[in-house]
Amino acid sequence: MNTNPAAASCGGTPSEQAPAGVENAQPGLIAELARFPKALTVVRAISSMVDPEKPLDVQHDAKLLWHTENLSAVLSGEPFAARAITAELDLTLECSYDCSCCTYGSSRRRTADQAGARSMSREVIAVVLRRLADGGVRGVIITGGGEPLQNPEAPFALQTARQLGLRAGLFTNGSLLVPDLAERILAARPQFIRISANAVTPEVYTRFHGLDDERWAHVVWDNIRFLAERTRHSEVNFGLGVVVNRINVDDLLPLFERALEVASRGGRLYVAVRPVVNYSGRAQITPDVVARAKKACVVGRRLAEGTGLNVFVAAEYLDEVAAAGQRDLPPPSQTHCVGHSWMVSVGWNADVYLCSEGKYDPRNRLGNLLEQTLDEIWGSALRQQVIHGCCQRPPVCKARRLTSRIERLMEPGPLDDNELGLVEAFLSELRSTGHPGDVEFL
Repeated sequence: MNTNPAAASCGGTPSEQAPAGVENAQPGLIAELARFPKALTVVRAISSMVDPEKPLDVQHDAKLLWHTENLSAVLSGEPFAARAITAELDLTLECSYDCSCCTYGSSRRRTADQAGARSMSREVIAVVLRRLADGGVRGVIITGGGEPLQNPEAPFALQTARQLGLRAGLFTNGSLLVPDLAERILAARPQFIRISANAVTPEVYTRFHGLDDERWAHVVWDNIRFLAERTRHSEVNFGLGVVVNRINVDDLLPLFERALEVASRGGRLYVAVRPVVNYSGRAQITPDVVARAKKACVVGRRLAEGTGLNVFVAAEYLDEVAAAGQRDLPPPSQTHCVGHSWMVSVGWNADVYLCSEGKYDPRNRLGNLLEQTLDEIWGSALRQQVIHGCCQRPPVCKARRLTSRIERLMEPGPLDDNELGLVEAFLSELRSTGHPGDVEFL
């Protein structure tokens, strides 16, 4: 799941009107809000989450405001009653890469005796997707775990999701995305495809991904060129994800130059940059790596001006991760995991976990979609136990940005029906101005 600003690169149509702020609300609504301080505080918090200077389609952090039922649960003081909007689905735990920064490397090593069998069958995929759709999920990201395309049923998963009315996207390292497979995936009409490029120089690419053959860098960039050309006139949003650490930070500028070359041939491409994150410990990227990354991104954005290339940089997230490595971990609290309820993470064996960061840790397991519906899992005592007792609150996490906004909305305390009605009236005005791109993907 992408909960950083770079994720805004997926789709959407720019708004023609500026988003509504509290000062622009209807006069009658402003007068009513003045009589209800708690509602006014919430409306002001909502206004601060929307930048009137930017089109809504690129405002990733505002997506939560377009999910009415979940917002009502939050504002009524029942944040854990919110339902999952986005699901991460691991088709496999197998991967031919061995990235040192991989969140799931330890899980693969721990289950090495099952190597070759850690993938979903077509039958399991069908059941899991049906139960996600029945449980109210709206967007599914096919990811890993491992490399999702090592499961030959990946095109089937995308097709099935679409048939069930789910929006679907694909995260892949691109090594297997040769033209024949790419065509099969495109035929399923995913909302987006993102390749984790991470480097362009063969030596850097090889070292970053734990490989012993530099040819893979050429293979992946050949696949990127093909897909950029192939998606030029399609509705599929195609781009590159780059996670930065000390190994590849100085390869950012060459990567931007290569991406610009691809885009200049008529392709459509974006590059989204964010930091490598250590979810299980304190050590993070250092401030000097952040400074070098930002410097390269400034040049990359300048190069991309007026071209078919877009560069998105999670600058705030880079700073946040670096700062997390310089301080003690924050203590857990009763509300520190409220963002979890809006997302669901499913492992290759259909186990459901508290979050993607804690996936494959048995302490974070909530249930199994082959044995229970999503409704049963969401209403279980086990889920409540895991929420309040197991999360150790890592330095940063994918749900943290969402959680911080939910916590702000909860600060005044639960709203009554009159207060909820006023907030909803303001939200209706806001929503009439447009909507963020890909609200199904938080």
